[in-house]
Amino acid sequence: MIGRDKAFPTNLFTMTLLCRLIATSRALLVPARHHSCTRKTTVSLRQSPAEAVSEWQTSRAPYDFIVTEIGLDGNLADPEVSETESEEPETPTSIGQLCALLAGPESSSFPPLIKTALEQLLAGQSAGPIMLPADEMTKESRAEFHRGLREKAGAFVDSKTKTLDEGTFLEVWSRKPNDRGRWDPSKAEYLRFAVRKERLTTLDAMDAIASRLNCKPGRLAYSGAKDKVAVTSQFVTLWRPESNARGRLTSNQAKSGHKGRLTVGGFQAADKPLRLGGLSGNRFRILLRDVDPAGVEEMTLRARAAGDRGFLNLHGAQRFGISKTVPNSRVGAAMLRGNFEEAVVLLLERVIGGEAAAGGESLRDPRVVSLLAAAHNDKNSRGRTSTERKLLAAIHQHGTSNPVRILDALPRALRRLFVESWQSEIWNELAKRRASMQADDGVWGAIAGDVVLRDDFTSFDSLGGGGGGSHSSLPLTAWELPHAPLGGFEPHLVTEQEAASGAFDSACVCLPLIGTEVHLPLWARGLLSDVAAPDLLEVALGGHKQRSELTLKGSYRHVFVAPRNLVVEAQQELPKTGSTTTGGGSEGSEVGGRAVTAVSFDLPPASYATVLISEVAGPSIPE
Repeated sequence: MIGRDKAFPTNLFTMTLLCRLIATSRALLVPARHHSCTRKTTVSLRQSPAEAVSEWQTSRAPYDFIVTEIGLDGNLADPEVSETESEEPETPTSIGQLCALLAGPESSSFPPLIKTALEQLLAGQSAGPIMLPADEMTKESRAEFHRGLREKAGAFVDSKTKTLDEGTFLEVWSRKPNDRGRWDPSKAEYLRFAVRKERLTTLDAMDAIASRLNCKPGRLAYSGAKDKVAVTSQFVTLWRPESNARGRLTSNQAKSGHKGRLTVGGFQAADKPLRLGGLSGNRFRILLRDVDPAGVEEMTLRARAAGDRGFLNLHGAQRFGISKTVPNSRVGAAMLRGNFEEAVVLLLERVIGGEAAAGGESLRDPRVVSLLAAAHNDKNSRGRTSTERKLLAAIHQHGTSNPVRILDALPRALRRLFVESWQSEIWNELAKRRASMQADDGVWGAIAGDVVLRDDFTSFDSLGGGGGGSHSSLPLTAWELPHAPLGGFEPHLVTEQEAASGAFDSACVCLPLIGTEVHLPLWARGLLSDVAAPDLLEVALGGHKQRSELTLKGSYRHVFVAPRNLVVEAQQELPKTGSTTTGGGSEGSEVGGRAVTAVSFDLPPASYATVLISEVAGPSIPE
């Protein structure tokens, strides 16, 4: 009995203590909503969709978020696809070959005017230009002449259109044999390729690619920034690539010069660079952990509703930066006001301390100067962002007396990001007001005073007054806008009659990012003073007086967006030792045995997957 009493205590105090220990151990098994350690456990207790999304947002791994860009041609960005050989025309490699071509049967392939120009130029002894009359030629035919001449003999000759008092002429001249400063027009001017990155910002990836090529990042172009904590694939173009560019880009694929991973491939020649917004959209795949089965059914129903009616197309939190105390929009507001020193102080908040940034201390304050000097001399800078490193290097080089020069150390795209994030913040506030109007009316469509974009050139003013204009052209949705020619659409103000008849549905409704070249809907004009400071509105609507690069021209963004191919699928994740291939090409998983809900969908450019997944998950459970 004595031995039994020791093994199985029966007194009330001991039993109470044992029950408390058991309850505590069970509580410890419940995954905390905002703790990264929950990702390490193999014990899976079910949670609501909102809790799963909260865990995904705060502690996801890159392979839990796969983003693949869809090009304007409909192709997915994939560095694993086989390369496409460029079909460059065969051109002569010497003057002798060119003369032989002109004298032989191949001369019939030369357009008559190009053949005449080359024969006249080669007949002369000097490199002086020849002038061919072009008064009867159209602009298109002159451009065709220049292109054809460079295809046939771009290594030896060049041309341009020249207007004189006597008329318009085509000027053709011989190029110098060793003119290395000129690009060979017979070659493709751009190289397009796919880039897959992990744990890297887009700017970090561009810096790493430029480092491999030993060129300036400005020679690279892309259609939009992608998330850092994700496995993302996107297209990039390189201007005037060197002959060994492909080899340099594919060497040491796993090394990026940063903590992340970078893979490049899928090369093909291109005749123009990518531009911001120059994509059809993005394909997303999100993995959520341990969603309750009932929650999966709810997500499926919400996904169906989002696919039918769309969701409020707000800018996601990543647009405003990761710092809660100093969001990008606050830095942008300081830059718009011309307070560049305040902008630098805010960006260096982590270096000089949050209290100093909040108190508006100057860069020249002795305490701040001491902190900046110590930070620059600190060799352990691994925890700093690339922005902080560049600003500290600029302060060390130029001092603290010229904050504009310090900010110029940052890429122009990043400086623009700060002011555009302020612009996005104003857009979000106005979009929420617009969504509340939709809910009040109960009608899922455009209301009087809304702005829609149409693929014609009918003026805004003529249609805004009510009743005028033809309505035969179709309005543009967020999916159709990227394929419209630049300048090939005009804003149209919805009239009372059109709203009453349901002429436009909600997918066509746009709201401008405020700027100097956009039109505001009627209902928003009286709300601007409620969502933005008057001095910032004056700069946004009238242009920046000190720096033209900070002038916001504005653009149009759809208020409601309907995702495509939205699927919610419950599945069981393979063990840690297993290997799974995701849509973005990332393999493996660090967490085994947990139930996984995969949510996949396509979104048009500039729409945020984080906003849609929160919509599909539903409201958070109040604590």
